[in-house]
Amino acid sequence: MASPPPPPSLFVVTLEDLSRPTGQSLRLRALLPHLARRFHLTLASCSDTLPVELAPHIAARWRLPLPAGARPIRWFLHPLGPWRMSRLRRALRRLPVENSILYTDSILLAEMVRPRRAARAVVEVNGSITEEFRNRGLPLTGPIRRWLERWERRAFRLPDHLIVAGAGLEQFVREFAGLAPGDRPAISVLGNGIDPARFHPGVDGARLRRRQGWGARPVGIFHGWFRSYQGVDNLIRAVPHILRRRPDFLLVLVGDGPCRADAEALADRLGVRSRIQFAGAVEAGEIAAWLAAADVALYYPRYHVGAHGFLGDAIKFYEYMGAGKPIVTVDVPHLGAPAVQAGAAIHSAATPEAFAAAVCDLLDNPDRARAMGRAGADAAHRRHTWSAVADKIADICLPP
Repeated sequence: MASPPPPPSLFVVTLEDLSRPTGQSLRLRALLPHLARRFHLTLASCSDTLPVELAPHIAARWRLPLPAGARPIRWFLHPLGPWRMSRLRRALRRLPVENSILYTDSILLAEMVRPRRAARAVVEVNGSITEEFRNRGLPLTGPIRRWLERWERRAFRLPDHLIVAGAGLEQFVREFAGLAPGDRPAISVLGNGIDPARFHPGVDGARLRRRQGWGARPVGIFHGWFRSYQGVDNLIRAVPHILRRRPDFLLVLVGDGPCRADAEALADRLGVRSRIQFAGAVEAGEIAAWLAAADVALYYPRYHVGAHGFLGDAIKFYEYMGAGKPIVTVDVPHLGAPAVQAGAAIHSAATPEAFAAAVCDLLDNPDRARAMGRAGADAAHRRHTWSAVADKIADICLPP
């Protein structure tokens, strides 16, 4: 009997630090084990070591000559930027991708690899370099800005297929790059997901609740990396307004990061430090128990929103849904769209007062909150698992 043919080769290229709990790092760590069921995986990254759960699924590795988590956008304005870009480009063009499918999470990396060397090139688009410069208020003079826009428009057209996280980003890319439906590259909207074995309504949160001493208090929870765009300060500013209606309310913030000290200082200034628990970073396997112990899940981010609305797809929405928690977020086009469409989330106006009112209304209506939680869990487990996302990526990488 003839032996089965070897699996196709998938060459994954990323600059993400896979040891950090950023959204893209968590996405890759979740997807790669599932993709390994259908591909021989080679990983080119800047990480010296791999997370324990990921290492067995990687057949071969290439080390890129940069610090893990490097952000090349910063090099455009750095004195050593051209040298660093040139060094990265040389390393990427030495990658032996000719007989592989190239899969990368950066249009910049794809352009440097020269995607047409690969049998097929698929690129995840998580944003726009031009837009990031504009949103951060970084200086771009007219000629440099025009050059960067021309370069990025060309780069968007190089791969065979683009994967974007949400409808807002698809609209942006099509308009920016002048891509009509049917043009090459094709564009697919493919968001994030969950591990249904970890995030489900059956997780016991009572033990953690007793250990934390919360009693019967209503608890709102956020989990994520403490960066300015996550809007932890917005949640803190809503707490005084929530306490006017629900004086026993407790806000629990799970996570850590560079903005934590500022968040704690803000809580002190507003006089609500005793009503906020800064839980710190917890192990990934413990997040589900923290969500299970809470009553309502919260997200009030701080993002620049242009004509296309929210351009990302926060993993926390799927984890909140999978855990069966009702969600309160703010009314930004495309923000939390899967949760809103499933009936698992409600939008409030983007003010602390309106957000607080939405939280209190949900806490005052436990029947509605339970129904929202059930709807979210059902949608997450039927349509938004990492296994399902990986299967769709594999189908894109291996078209009929």
